[in-house]
Amino acid sequence: MDNATVSKTFSPKKYRDFKLLHKAETVLEKMTNNDYFLNIQSKLDELRAKIQSYNRCYC
Repeated sequence: MDNATVSKTFSPKKYRDFKLLHKAETVLEKMTNNDYFLNIQSKLDELRAKIQSYNRCYC
């Protein structure tokens, strides 16, 4: 079984503008309605708002 790795930092060298946006959208998609992550709707709403704000600035 593979171990999961949680990245606490998103280095500019690793995630450029578009890649960071894509990564955040993927995280939001995978965690929405995920039975393994209960009671996180407020965090998902916050992430969704930040994605929208980031998207307006960089795209």
